[in-house]
Amino acid sequence: MSLRKFRVNTGRYGGELTIGKISDKEFAEFKDAEADEIIEHFSDWDREISWHDIDDLEHLSAPYSDNKYYVQEETVLGTEIGDQLGPFDYNHLYGREAYCSSGPEGAVQETVNVLQFFSEEKGGFGELLIETEGDFDPEKLCIGVVETELAMLIDSYYYDKVQIEPDYDFADTTGKGYHACVGPMFPKYHDKLEDVNIEEAFEWMEED
Repeated sequence: MSLRKFRVNTGRYGGELTIGKISDKEFAEFKDAEADEIIEHFSDWDREISWHDIDDLEHLSAPYSDNKYYVQEETVLGTEIGDQLGPFDYNHLYGREAYCSSGPEGAVQETVNVLQFFSEEKGGFGELLIETEGDFDPEKLCIGVVETELAMLIDSYYYDKVQIEPDYDFADTTGKGYHACVGPMFPKYHDKLEDVNIEEAFEWMEED
């Protein structure tokens, strides 16, 4: 049986998120500041290091996890076949927490001072190219999510338990605004992408 090809539009709304460590001096200056003050300071392009490069903990450009998505079947040459399918809701496979002050109340553990900065955007955040032996099945498309104070964004896609890397050839976005916050983070409670157990996540999903 020949494979059928489907193109998934991942969503129109999302943005670019960075989380990174800042100096004790900047933390003391901005920990209680309004978002506008934080944005003005860290988005100044005359700074030696802008928000875009303060990203040693997280950096991704992605759609919001609550976006609807649409699917279009097409030929090998890219000609559309039939009507567009959707909208569909994403199935959530796992969530990674990357919050400031994310730790049990009263915990006496190491913290790091971080800046979370989010550029809210509208446009295209990549497409998924999926090949199947039959119809596209929305129940087989799952996402991983990174959860922060500023946004919940998709950080991975799986179809039929196989990871799909987005195609960014036609990705293009327009900025809609900035959001930012400064706070302490417990490294122990920052869920890193490399530590996610995908097989276990699928087992939990199937049990639900």
